[in-house]
Amino acid sequence: MRVEGRIVGTKVISLDAESIEEAQFAEAVGLVRAGEVVGFPTETVYGLAALADEEAALARLRELKGRAEEHPFTIHLPDPAALAEEPAQVSRVARRLIRRCWPGPLTLVLPSGDGAFVGYRVPNHGVARALLRRVGVRVVGTSANPTGEPPAVDAQGVLDYFDGRIPCLIDSGPCQFAQASTVVKVDGDRYEILRLGVFSEEKVQRSASVVILVVCTANCCRSPMATFLLNQLIAERLDIRIDEVKRAGYTVISAGTVGGFGGATPEAVQVIREMGGDISGHLSTALEREMVEHADRIVAMTESHLKRVVDLVPEARRRTVVLDIADPIGGDVTVYRKCANRIRSRLSLNLKSLLE
Repeated sequence: MRVEGRIVGTKVISLDAESIEEAQFAEAVGLVRAGEVVGFPTETVYGLAALADEEAALARLRELKGRAEEHPFTIHLPDPAALAEEPAQVSRVARRLIRRCWPGPLTLVLPSGDGAFVGYRVPNHGVARALLRRVGVRVVGTSANPTGEPPAVDAQGVLDYFDGRIPCLIDSGPCQFAQASTVVKVDGDRYEILRLGVFSEEKVQRSASVVILVVCTANCCRSPMATFLLNQLIAERLDIRIDEVKRAGYTVISAGTVGGFGGATPEAVQVIREMGGDISGHLSTALEREMVEHADRIVAMTESHLKRVVDLVPEARRRTVVLDIADPIGGDVTVYRKCANRIRSRLSLNLKSLLE
């Protein structure tokens, strides 16, 4: 607390993210609203919170951090929907990262329309998000450490740096990851990883990609063949090698409504080998709700597969195309060749919409 303008000791408020009571938050919320700097937990590291639009609060935060004025702080939001109130320009790539990574350990640096870029984060921690909701105005957050020192990953670490220098610290135990968030700058359809943290480069690439989910029944013939053929068509469209498709921002996955029963059929393996591919290492996967939720586009072999997709996620209907491909199971290689050629033809007709 402050006595005659000076902070005397740092009050520690212990809060359990699973059982937050309004009264416990009142003091910390009031302090932030009054322009003070408050320590708080996130899933990555402990942070320092201050009002984003009050210069005196930002000056206190810069002094604590030892940070230059031109080095901006990250806006912390209580939920992804709050980004709509910000001046950020959110591209398709940014929307994919938001949908797949927020709340979570990802900081997005987005253009604001005036030539500047601003960092945003939605922490995946109940106490942090509750604090941000209750403050009710824009809040910046930064790691709880002087510039150049390791960030604090528990309450004691914050006190070691700032005891007696901040009026209040919310203690919610050790941080889940004890590692900083990954920072990604997104400008239109291009992105750049500015700092690796909890999320790996592979995770960011996968999350930023257009994900196309191909669905059949057992995930052992139609959908693994379609996965190769779609990658082949994308490579042809972009004039790249098939092994460069993921790097170009497209990830094709497959699953079966009753999948999970081994690999691709010998006939499917043979036919795709004849067409220049290799699906011999394919393993059948069962369709899950999360796959449907994360997919930007979905390819269903028949109406029955569409029905299963919609049963899992009703709004996925608008993202799904149906190819009307009969099951070749039980047929010989000739039947499979006809099936593969029909799949390729139908995918080609839908390729433009699948890549948007």
